[in-house]
Amino acid sequence: MTETPLLSIRDLKTYFYTYEGVVKALEATSFDIWKGETFGLIGETGCGKSVTALSVMQLIPQPPGRIMSGSILFNGVDLLKEPEKTLQQLRGCAISMIFQEPMTALNPVYNIGRQIAEVILLHKDLTEVPQKNTRNPITHRRIQRARKKRAFEKAIEALDMVKISDPKKVARQYPHELSGGMRQRAMIAMMLACDPDLLIADEPTTALDVTVQAQILDLMKELQHRKGTAIWLITHNLGVIAEMCDRVGVMYAGYIVEIGKTEKIFENPDHPYTRGLLRSIPLIMEERQRLEIIPGSVPNLITPPEGCRFHPRCKYQMDICKTCAPPLVEVEPDHCVACHRFADVKYSVVGEEEKHG
Repeated sequence: MTETPLLSIRDLKTYFYTYEGVVKALEATSFDIWKGETFGLIGETGCGKSVTALSVMQLIPQPPGRIMSGSILFNGVDLLKEPEKTLQQLRGCAISMIFQEPMTALNPVYNIGRQIAEVILLHKDLTEVPQKNTRNPITHRRIQRARKKRAFEKAIEALDMVKISDPKKVARQYPHELSGGMRQRAMIAMMLACDPDLLIADEPTTALDVTVQAQILDLMKELQHRKGTAIWLITHNLGVIAEMCDRVGVMYAGYIVEIGKTEKIFENPDHPYTRGLLRSIPLIMEERQRLEIIPGSVPNLITPPEGCRFHPRCKYQMDICKTCAPPLVEVEPDHCVACHRFADVKYSVVGEEEKHG
């Protein structure tokens, strides 16, 4: 029997209405994330990676943003049809997100322990602390203090889980007192405090040195192994994708252009954009006089090219590429490509029922 995806995104379309025009940030984006796997999403800056994650979390600022159409199924429930109260219960609990810059994501006026404890108080059932409301104000205040104390203790435990030295001290410190790596660890502790089913990590190693980056990635893998959490990793770093991810999706100008198992994508990519990305990386094993580049620049999403959005930069372009956007088709099991060179392949189109091997 085919397993049901943990997260299933189908034909997601998100626009931003600005004074200059309508920014078509996402166009018919579709992919799945399975329970316990690590899925990577890569692409140039501005291609829609973070917008996809924010659309799933329902954190697109409105206005100017608007989710136009599509479906986001999480454990079989369409998040686009759920009320805000249900989404608030899911955020930080079943779905957690590590934002790009922890210094701006953390509140500068509260200490680290209090911010983690707030998540625990909101989502965790502190059964060991009496929660029954009482008409006696004094008793009620005592219960609330006991719950806050227990939540703060659990926050310290969460900091210890992510291997922060002296977690009791760190819990009472403020974000500006911590290094970049410690702030990132604190963010991971906050996001994992409620044992989420899906952790979205948006550039989790940005602005970190190589040593700290390796520590953060090792920590995420260890916690995933311990808790069985699915990880959705958004990054520009292809080396991180190769090391961390089971499957990878390649995004360009609001579209998924290729998706499949990491080994297959890295060893034999089919889409011209994916090939360009991989060939622009220096390799220790090969001596090159000059790195290859992808000609041209990322299109303006207010006035994107007609047809395939990559065709102005593609050396394989055909006449149909200039007028018709290619469908995302399965060229072989667990490997899909959006390119007219593969349009005649007799496999199912993504958007129908997919099989997970």
